[in-house]
Amino acid sequence: MTDELLRLENIGCLNDRGLPLVEQVSFVLNTGGILWVTGPVGSGKTTLLEVLIKERRPDVGKLSFRRQPLWDRGCIKRSQLRRQIGVIFQEDYLLTEHTVFENTAAALQFTGCSRSVLRDQTYQALAEVGFTAKAEQGVHLLSSSEKRLLSLARVLAKMAPLVIADLNTCEVDQKVIAPRLETLASYGCGVLIFSKQRSQATPQAPVTAELMLR
Repeated sequence: MTDELLRLENIGCLNDRGLPLVEQVSFVLNTGGILWVTGPVGSGKTTLLEVLIKERRPDVGKLSFRRQPLWDRGCIKRSQLRRQIGVIFQEDYLLTEHTVFENTAAALQFTGCSRSVLRDQTYQALAEVGFTAKAEQGVHLLSSSEKRLLSLARVLAKMAPLVIADLNTCEVDQKVIAPRLETLASYGCGVLIFSKQRSQATPQAPVTAELMLR
């Protein structure tokens, strides 16, 4: 049985000159569902992502998370939303003065979990990306590809019901991170992936859909 996670109805955003950045975007993402949002540079992918994480208010349309509005009366607060979603940005917003373990655990610090759960989920996530031996290593020593995998580990540790990823065209994003994110759907997670194009390394699962922005 699937439950509705995310619903967008005719979402639109305008720039400062009143020109459309995003026009009439509608979709429903259920638990266990995967949606790729693809399109070239300037098609509105970043704008739509900002709307979804409550960084930008849409000019028209309605959207809800778990049937609770994101922007209208009685809407979910940004802090409440952030505790229930995992996000991978194109830029790796990591704590550069901290260790790999501390960066991964940071994703869980405001979820209300116990210290033992935080430790266990953090180490489990690090193991899944092959970083167990790097747990006490400083983030500044990681390569660019390893930093991308650390961003993935933070999402895996959080075990959020909804994961949103803004992927680069680099090999680690398309051949490692994208397929791993799609497997999360088998555990009931909803997955929303923004990219220029859909990765050819991902399985052709029946729960996968694609929304192409122009």
